[in-house]
Amino acid sequence: MLWVCAILLLTAHAPSVTADELSNTLAQAGFTAAEQSEFTRLFSEAASDGLPTDVLLPRLQEGIAKNVPFDGLLPALEAYVTQLRHARAVLASVQDARAVLHDTASWARAANLLTAGYSEDSLRRIAAACAVKPEAFRPATSLFVSLVEWGLAREAALDLTQAAVLSSVDPGEYADLARILSDASRAREDPDDAAGRIADHLRSGRTIRQIDRILGR
Repeated sequence: MLWVCAILLLTAHAPSVTADELSNTLAQAGFTAAEQSEFTRLFSEAASDGLPTDVLLPRLQEGIAKNVPFDGLLPALEAYVTQLRHARAVLASVQDARAVLHDTASWARAANLLTAGYSEDSLRRIAAACAVKPEAFRPATSLFVSLVEWGLAREAALDLTQAAVLSSVDPGEYADLARILSDASRAREDPDDAAGRIADHLRSGRTIRQIDRILGR
């Protein structure tokens, strides 16, 4: 119970959509009064639970723009609310990384990754690395996803991502690491070996330019 209370305190001031914003969106969409009431209930429950309804509204608007019917849109939003709760629990379980939850976009990113099938363990390890640099969470998760989708083994992708976060490299440069890895692979170097070398160079304090030059030899 104390753990649950701590989570709610952490997210008590999550950004919320105003009643006018929601009612205007629903009215313009042409939903019936009963359907509007169901959406209002969902947003109200989410806000009461400390969830950031400002990330929920764009999903509602996107569904409306795509002409998703009520019977499809409401369950989709309910499922996303469940993932926001799930993401909150995962991030809050990392002792020193709860600051990530104070950034709504990072919280939403975590929910999106869980929805996409990425593991709780991966999120926890990246969040832990971001404990002293919470602003790096979104760039770090983008790097991790790009590495995994590119074909790198999960552990190698996590190791490189964590090394990047813990280095002095600016988060805006993380995407360059994926490029360097891709270049090394085109030079017929084993991707996992190249990723390990890049991670070691990051831990040794080398810059992106230095790593690029070393692996490009």
